[in-house]
Amino acid sequence: MNMKMPLCVQIATLGPVGYLPASGTAATLLTLPIAYLLRVWLNAEFYLILLITSLLLAFQIINCALEYFKEDQDPSQIVLDEFVGCLVTFYAIPLCWPTIIAGFAFFRFFDITKWFGIKKAESLIGAWGVLLDDILAALLANIIIKLGYYLIVGT
Repeated sequence: MNMKMPLCVQIATLGPVGYLPASGTAATLLTLPIAYLLRVWLNAEFYLILLITSLLLAFQIINCALEYFKEDQDPSQIVLDEFVGCLVTFYAIPLCWPTIIAGFAFFRFFDITKWFGIKKAESLIGAWGVLLDDILAALLANIIIKLGYYLIVGT
């Protein structure tokens, strides 16, 4: 990691994570234990406040970082969107190994395939396009996990 990089780029890439192969998947894997701990430590209201704050900060940081990556509208090195998307995925779902694995799998699946109009969100300009496709993928993953959990477990 180049120390001459602006701080916003270092944050948007989660340091060296954005430069790894399959950087979005690596960032999501890195975020899983963080999301789990935040869900355990925070009640739903504080988690939601953290989510909204993270989304607003991520928007500003990604906008700044995009100035550094001028040649690419959605550079693969920027993985802060996966971090926020992972937090959205696990909002208000029951935590257990099956939901954690499903959350990871569905979020990555929808983020990679861009189904259900998610591709259109990615075409938005600036941080909107970088963030919104991940947020939509995360919301879709969250809904599917909740439905599946309540259909199987019933509570």
